[in-house]
Amino acid sequence: QTKYVTALEIVSTPEKTEYVEDYVNADNINYYGLKLKVTWSDGTTTDWKYNYDWSVEGEYIYRDASEVGETGNVELTCGDASVTLALTIIENPVDHIEIVSGTEFSYVENYNGYIDENEDGEFFYYHTNYPSDAVIKIVYKNGISETARVGDSVNDYSISWDHNQYNEAWVVGTNNKSIVTYLGHSVVLPITVKDNKVA
Repeated sequence: QTKYVTALEIVSTPEKTEYVEDYVNADNINYYGLKLKVTWSDGTTTDWKYNYDWSVEGEYIYRDASEVGETGNVELTCGDASVTLALTIIENPVDHIEIVSGTEFSYVENYNGYIDENEDGEFFYYHTNYPSDAVIKIVYKNGISETARVGDSVNDYSISWDHNQYNEAWVVGTNNKSIVTYLGHSVVLPITVKDNKVA
């Protein structure tokens, strides 16, 4: 008779168990370090360790993280057995972010891009270079701060950069903007467009 899974037991939780509220979902949970003890109907057991493969001796371990943002729980199921992986959801620790250095990002008028169109008419869309030299200061609610570069991952959350040239076309001058964001907090990174007659 073919054996089947009768019990799951968490032997070791993942290395990362804390997630910031509103920033945890089924796609960004890191299971590295998770170990399970799988018990079979014939009384034998299998020690299973997460390694990007959710199969165990021909069976599959399913994850239901549909309510992880509300409860912190991920339901693991295999065969007739299930177990709850409880994660900790913490308050967003960030108070605000600031630009520290690397703010000189400039483009030459109507160079390195193409003519596009938005609701206001034609505009020049600039091909952008990711501002990886820009350094931001992350100020936490507990008064501690740290610096990092745009594009870095801090506590497993990325510092992102974006712009919206379609709605706010860049023009000659220093009032153009792009946005740096970390855990819901944003700061403007200025963009300069130089007159191509004097650049």
